[in-house]
Amino acid sequence: MSFRITTTGTQSPINFGDLGGYTITHPTVDFDLETVFREEDIRASNELQSAMDNGWITVVDIYGDPITQTRGAISHSEVAGLHHDDHEQYARTDGTTRVIFDVNAPIDGQPLAYDKDTDTIINKNNIALDYIDTNKDQEKPPWKEGRVFWDKEEKTLALYNDINGITLQIGQETFLRVYNNTGNTILNGVAVYITGTYNQVPTIDVGVSDASSFVSFRVVGITTHEILNSNYGFVTVRGIVHDVNTEDFPPGVPLFLTNVPGQYDVTPPIPPEHTVVVGQVIISHDTTGSILVRIEQAGTLRNLSDVNVLNRQDGYVLQFDAEDDIWKAVDIQGLSGTSGSSGSSGTGGTSGTSGSSGLSGTSGSSGTSGTGGSSGTSGSSGESGTSGSSGSSGTSGSSGETGEDGTSGSSGTSGSSGSSGSSGSSGSSGSSGTSGTSGSSGVSGTSGSSGTSGEDGTSGTSGSSGSSGSSGTSGTSGSSGSSGSSGSSGSSGTSGSSGSSGSSGSSGTSGSSGSSGTSGSSGVSGSSGSSGSSGSSGTSFEDYDYKEDNATSSTTNTAFTQKLSFTYNAPIAGDYRVSWYSELNDPETGIFSNRVCNARVQIDNTTTIGDCSVGSTRDSWFSFSGFEIVNLSSGNHTIDIDYSSSENGTVSIRNARIEVWRL
Repeated sequence: MSFRITTTGTQSPINFGDLGGYTITHPTVDFDLETVFREEDIRASNELQSAMDNGWITVVDIYGDPITQTRGAISHSEVAGLHHDDHEQYARTDGTTRVIFDVNAPIDGQPLAYDKDTDTIINKNNIALDYIDTNKDQEKPPWKEGRVFWDKEEKTLALYNDINGITLQIGQETFLRVYNNTGNTILNGVAVYITGTYNQVPTIDVGVSDASSFVSFRVVGITTHEILNSNYGFVTVRGIVHDVNTEDFPPGVPLFLTNVPGQYDVTPPIPPEHTVVVGQVIISHDTTGSILVRIEQAGTLRNLSDVNVLNRQDGYVLQFDAEDDIWKAVDIQGLSGTSGSSGSSGTGGTSGTSGSSGLSGTSGSSGTSGTGGSSGTSGSSGESGTSGSSGSSGTSGSSGETGEDGTSGSSGTSGSSGSSGSSGSSGSSGSSGTSGTSGSSGVSGTSGSSGTSGEDGTSGTSGSSGSSGSSGTSGTSGSSGSSGSSGSSGSSGTSGSSGSSGSSGSSGTSGSSGSSGTSGSSGVSGSSGSSGSSGSSGTSFEDYDYKEDNATSSTTNTAFTQKLSFTYNAPIAGDYRVSWYSELNDPETGIFSNRVCNARVQIDNTTTIGDCSVGSTRDSWFSFSGFEIVNLSSGNHTIDIDYSSSENGTVSIRNARIEVWRL
């Protein structure tokens, strides 16, 4: 590209000692020094650079552009481009403007970029671009790790990772890199869950899922290719898994995890097996089927943030603990101790009607009567003469009112009784007290001679009875039939007023009791027995606080919109449990709609501790909940629940709640 010298006359001659003592004199005009020396020699000449700096000469290139540095002396004819040496190269850009390439120690795949600070094009690792246009009509290029291209079938950028045959559609799916240490090959399209870590690197072991296991039902995703034992691979957490057998499932139906390890079906499992939706069928085919992975876990009682059932056993119930503001599993038998003795019974209800009495047998001779009530003492009766046969008794009149019985005097020895005549009909008894109406008595048989009365049986211990009603007035006795001749009776003592009745003798067999009346209020319970042993306490929490917003909010915004913001003042630096709950809804229907409702939980507007996406195929409210153990510094922290729409359609959120405990 020439190095043309013109002398200015301020110095003549000019000698260049480091160019072999070459000398030029004034006037020299437009002399191309590259006709004498190589460009390498010109670039290395300090005396030539000094002559330029002192103004003894001016230099231009083949285009007449000034050259002020000897390093600009390049001679590769007029070919634009790079040479395989490390020299600067000229390149014509628009035919008139030229820039210098300064490429040093390039590495494979390293790009070139313009550096405005040096006005050169250099090789560099970091390039700032306004945008990149890809070839949207090209077929998939050959695999190379790290290669990015436009996937014209999926209409998105695609990326090749370190496994040949795996393509990540950027923005349409999410992969999780995993490590298989199960001892077996895990096939493509198998539901898997996390079991641990491997070799202290951010990779994980995987295993097959089982709906009957509490641990394994926590599905993380579906394998997107076959993963050999002791090899790394990828699991699709969200997105489409291709080339799986979906021949038995129609498009659009949800798939549920089964109790066959790693497998899924259109039929939900039966409790207590866990209900886990792993996704939806997109293409139904035996070899080229596809599934949209969308993991949805059904909630369980033990996972609720305000329930502690870690110590649960058969027969336990939930009981709210107001002090801890949490529901706990407790032993129902431990709630009450052994009951103490009952207090006095309340007033009894009306007794049921007594059954009819059986026919009385022939009475034996009366024995000595037991001591009566409080009757006055009777005089001793004289010995009775032998009674003649009794005439028939007349009809008894109504009994008069009976006075209180005094204590009965001792009866004199009775003479032998003559045969009794038939008893007249008894008068109507007075109304009973608070006792219920007695059943009709059976017809009494003809009394034989009374036998000796047995002693009254001891009554069973009754609860304290209510007060007895006053006895009804006795009917007046009917006229007695004519008696046979009696022996002379001793003078009877005057009967005192009747006292309270003595204890009743043993009653004859009662008829079936009627329905019991309403029991009176129970007496005060005795002291409670010792409580059952308390279960092991759960993890204690201190400094609890929460905030909630149960109203329904909606948005069409694709940027996140704040639903609930909670400012929590952490008293000290340390670990805290942050839990959240909300319900999301996307009312749009249609299996193949692209719109989803997104939600996230952030701390201090920087750290996301939970997120989810709800597809438009869900026509009901979906619960977004969870918790995270986080380390907080002391002082105020904001915790937000945000939501957005993936498109411009309407999505909704309600019943948002945030809770924080200090551990």
